Amino acid sequence: MKKNNEHTELMNLLTRYLAGECSRDESDWVDQWIKTGPENGKIFRDLKHVWDGMDMVEDIRSINIDEEWASIEKRITESDTEMSPLKVKYRSERIKRFSLLRVAAGFAIIALTTFATIYFTRNSGYEKVRTAMETKEVELRDGSFVTLNTNSLLKYPKKFDKESRELSLRGEAFFNVVPDKTRPFIVNAGDIEVKVLGTSFNINAYKDNEAIEVLVSTGRVAMSSVKQQDKRIVLDPGNMGTFLKSESSFIMEKEADKNYLSWKTLEMEFNNDKLSDVIKILEKVFHTNIILKDPGLENCRITVSFDNQSLEAVINVLEATLDLEFTRKDDTIEITGPGCEPN
Repeated sequence: MKKNNEHTELMNLLTRYLAGECSRDESDWVDQWIKTGPENGKIFRDLKHVWDGMDMVEDIRSINIDEEWASIEKRITESDTEMSPLKVKYRSERIKRFSLLRVAAGFAIIALTTFATIYFTRNSGYEKVRTAMETKEVELRDGSFVTLNTNSLLKYPKKFDKESRELSLRGEAFFNVVPDKTRPFIVNAGDIEVKVLGTSFNINAYKDNEAIEVLVSTGRVAMSSVKQQDKRIVLDPGNMGTFLKSESSFIMEKEADKNYLSWKTLEMEFNNDKLSDVIKILEKVFHTNIILKDPGLENCRITVSFDNQSLEAVINVLEATLDLEFTRKDDTIEITGPGCEPN
């Protein structure tokens, strides 16, 4: 019984890990568990394969292990009907190997069955929206809108309950929340929780980032640590809160970067900014890789603004203004030019 409980707890933890709902400590534990041995790594890869294709699986709980194994045994027996002396010699060893294989196969199917049960239980009544290299807007049942950035995952209930509107985010998204004083809007984003009544704000919570950032456009937002609820900050319009994962601490900036939401608005404004900083914004907005071939180019500065213009149009302006040359190589853009002196 104890082993069954431990097994279920492990499957629950792996499920939350794949869903991006683990705390940092839990994620670190799973990462270490995967590296402990090749068996653990294989189990995790198998479970991830099931997770990635779970939406297409009707119900793997219908698998009958005994029937599946009986079919395999029958095929093995039929293939050994006419055995040569060599087959006779190794048949007993082969049976032992297949017996071990049956135990392993049985465990794998039980593990996947448990995993599927947890998955369907946890996800019944929920919607999931994933993005790859595109952005996507989602309208929630309460009339709120969520705009997802690339490589992001939003999980939300098909119907909010009477006390709160709670959902989870992995990646980056901009929220425009319909006010409702009776039901706070709560976003679980890994190590932090964001709570509002009605406002618009942006959350950047990619798993691999060292920090989680929240920028408020309108209204007020409470940003708190999941593990230490007493650690919290309240953000007003224009404020940006940063949660440092390694230190489990908050930093608040009164005035956020004016181009922070450019990925959504496609509006960019540069005022004597270094070209290296401009490139970082362009990479995020246009989801492309840009390389400065000459280190001296980083010192070049530019004052310009763009409003919903294409990457090609932006490149043309930069080429003409700074005497640069842009060259495309596969998925990368290389920039060459005379460079500028530091100032």
